[in-house]
This record gives sequence, structure tokens and C-alpha cells, in this order.
Amino acid sequence: MIFEKILVEPLFLAIILIVLNSAQKVVSKEEKELIKKVKNGNKFAFNTLVENYQKKIYHLARRIVMNHEDADEVVQETFIKAYINISKFSEKYKFYTWLYRIAVNTSLTLLKKRKYRGFSLDELRENGHFQPASGDDTQQSSQNSEFKKLVKEALKKLSPQLRTVFILRTWEEMSYKEIARTLKISEGTVMSRLNRARDKLKKILKKTGGY
Repeated sequence: MIFEKILVEPLFLAIILIVLNSAQKVVSKEEKELIKKVKNGNKFAFNTLVENYQKKIYHLARRIVMNHEDADEVVQETFIKAYINISKFSEKYKFYTWLYRIAVNTSLTLLKKRKYRGFSLDELRENGHFQPASGDDTQQSSQNSEFKKLVKEALKKLSPQLRTVFILRTWEEMSYKEIARTLKISEGTVMSRLNRARDKLKKILKKTGGY
């Protein structure tokens, strides 16, 4: 019953985050200086920002669009949009927060254009970007590995809307308010989609013998 417990209890997010090693979002003084330079037309400074966040944006997009080619397209469009609209960015906010909002919306737009196609579990296992858990405990590592495989399989069966909310809440540690602002939906809708995502994941894991 371990997976049922993880999916229905409040602690499930913390457990997932430990397993998947979510990236922190910290704004440095150096980054603020880079943004100022970009606003003044310094393309080299923007290239530095791209280098700093390209992998993170790719991983986020990859989890939403579920394949490498579309994720690459999302990354390119995200940074193009960011460069064009950098003058609109307010430095009182985190740059990565602003950037991943662009990436999420670009990913969802691409899915609508592609009419959302599914992908094989083999592709997910080969190209998935779940980070391995740290530690030397062989048994724990084995459990984490099995958990990641089950989650990968289950996530591809969620609709883009449910998967996106789940990813933003779990991987990106966004608040309900931030998710609502990013997706332009109400906080109630965010909570509803998150609960539906959890319920569906629990049912999928149950069918696959996850617990």
C-alpha cells in the first residue's frame, strides 16, 4: 500500500521531490546584473542566461510534451520569446519563474497543435529525465528505481492539463497561486486538476501492481 499512501497523503510531494531531486530556484546578484545587461542589448549576457537555464527548461518541457524533438522546439521558442519580451520582465520576480511560465505555455500550445500524441514506455525509459536519488542504500535505491519507472509509465497516461499541473506542483514546487497565474486558471481549478491527477495516478499504479 506504499504508493497509495504516497499519493493521498500531504507528504507525498516531499517524497517525490526527494526521489526526483527537483532543482532550486535561487536568484543571484550576478543574474540580476545579467538581466540588466540583456535589457540594454547585450546578447552575450543573454547567451549566459540560456546556458544557465537551457537544461532546466528542456527537462520541464520534456516532461510535458513527452518527446525530445518537441522539447527542443519548446526550448528554442521559449528563449526567443524571453529575449523579445525581456523588457517586460520585472526584476522583483525570479527570472526562472518568468521563464518557466513561458515554457509551460509554449509546451501546451505545441501540444494543441500536435493534437497530443502518446509515446511508448520504452521511449520514456530511454529519454526520461528523472534524476536518480542520492545515497548508498541499495534497497532504497532499488525501491526508488521501481517507483520512477511506475511514475514514468503513469504520467504518460495523464492528459496534458493534468500532467502539467502535477509537474508544476511536484517538480517546480509552485504554489497553487503561481500555477493558477501561469496557466490562467483559478486556484480551485488547480486543486481540482491536481486531485484528479493524483487519483488517476493512484488508479494506474494500482492496475500495474504498484502497491
